[in-house]
Amino acid sequence: MGFPGCEHRPERVGSYLGDVAARRLEEPTYEQEVARQIAGTEPIELRRSDEYGALIIHAEQTGALLRINGNVPNDDLITNLPDGVCVEVPCLVAGEEFTLAWWGPSPHSWLP
Repeated sequence: MGFPGCEHRPERVGSYLGDVAARRLEEPTYEQEVARQIAGTEPIELRRSDEYGALIIHAEQTGALLRINGNVPNDDLITNLPDGVCVEVPCLVAGEEFTLAWWGPSPHSWLP
């Protein structure tokens, strides 16, 4: 199934888009990969993501200093934006301390 005029049969795609596109259609799908991982026939690759969650927990547990850019409610951090809106400001995390940086007024060129 697909859109009219769009070819989805691997044996015909090569004639339109070349061998690379035809081979791409033969690759296993994400759903097939996950099914094999659940069945235990394919290993699950464990790697750290780019998310801050694990780093924040590590800093809280160990007291290590961590600087992140956090999305937090504006509580007079950026003075010419309304309180309560979500703003992204530098934050320091160390142990149970979570310190938000006061920014002051943002440049007028940033404002709509």
